[in-house]
Amino acid sequence: MTSALIVFVDLGGVIIDKDQQTTQWKGLVGECFVKLLGGTQEAWTLAHRLVTTRLEKCEEAYGQAPTDFLSFYRSYQLHWVTGMCELLGILIPAESECLGLAYRAIASITRCIQAGLPGAVEAIRILHQQGYPLHLASGSCSLELAGYLDGLDVRHCFGRLYGADLINTFKDGPEPLTATEAGAPGPENAAQTSL
Repeated sequence: MTSALIVFVDLGGVIIDKDQQTTQWKGLVGECFVKLLGGTQEAWTLAHRLVTTRLEKCEEAYGQAPTDFLSFYRSYQLHWVTGMCELLGILIPAESECLGLAYRAIASITRCIQAGLPGAVEAIRILHQQGYPLHLASGSCSLELAGYLDGLDVRHCFGRLYGADLINTFKDGPEPLTATEAGAPGPENAAQTSL
């Protein structure tokens, strides 16, 4: 069966448990960066915690959310890696290398996250098997979305992953669903679901 209905699904709170995701991420950062740059897992885990806390405080102090997701995401990843290297006394790589390290770490870590909500993976597979075109619309970067879905072994069930980077905007209500690239389905053929 092929359905005329196109289903958009969110990631956090729909497919994965955000609390488990965060906890597992924190546990995997150290292991990942030991492979990338050496050192100890404990040192990287602590550096990650300190740097992300600092970055969150900077965002709060700034007082308003940036309007350009791509610039924000790039800056965040750059400050994440350079901040951790600085804390650990590691020579800070060039900007392009820092970004490459961040993206490799994100791709690796997200594929290891096993935080699926009960029944979510099964529901995705059933909808896919029944011919429903599934797409993901989320406030995360599409690189992260692909990793999480790969980790749950359901990436093949989805077509497009509409991450905030593809439309260069933050998810704030339904806007990402209507601002998707030209050729995306109109609201008459689309359904957003929480599974």
